[in-house]
Amino acid sequence: MTLIPFSLSALFSVWINLIHGINIQPIPEYPVVNHPVTLRVIGVSGTILSFSWYRSSSVDNSSLILTYNSSSNVVTQGPEYFPRAIAYSDGSLSISILYTSDQTNYTVQVKADSLTKDTIYLRSYGVCVDPPVDNTVGILAGIICGTFVGLALIACVTFLLYTRYILPVRQANTAGKFNNKQDTSATYDNVIDGGVGQNITVESAYTGLQRQQDNAYCDLKMGYK
Repeated sequence: MTLIPFSLSALFSVWINLIHGINIQPIPEYPVVNHPVTLRVIGVSGTILSFSWYRSSSVDNSSLILTYNSSSNVVTQGPEYFPRAIAYSDGSLSISILYTSDQTNYTVQVKADSLTKDTIYLRSYGVCVDPPVDNTVGILAGIICGTFVGLALIACVTFLLYTRYILPVRQANTAGKFNNKQDTSATYDNVIDGGVGQNITVESAYTGLQRQQDNAYCDLKMGYK
């Protein structure tokens, strides 16, 4: 007769567990490697008397991480215990620094008004890196600017060379040609001036004949006397 109430109580506990149950919630939702993560237990009905965490998908003493007893506030370490694991009185398990090797199944068994358990597969995520920015436009702009700067420098150097070396030579050549023209005209002027200043007269042959006739005329007059 006493077995019937016990069986009904067990069935009632199982029914309560199926309706309510417990859940493991990772905080943050996407745990990052080398950062802390907490496996929070929610949905516990009643006061927690004790709980145990396992590094597997089943309750197995060989995979026990730790057991926490609320009455004595004592943590008992299991075969899979590691110093980064910290237990809290609400049934949660915290990992201070998450490694990639921590990515596996974790199971918690909580003893409160009833004995309940839940399993979660803990995933670890790497730190997101922003994709490299496409610098094609920037590179093209830099090439164009560099080209213009180079052309400007070439123009400046060319101008300086022209004003320093080529322009003086051209000016000297122009001045020499101008001086040569002046010298030629001066010589020509001297020839003309010399002719005018001397008043050169040219005696023609006819003038000589005139003088001879005068002399002959004089001789005839003298003979007549």
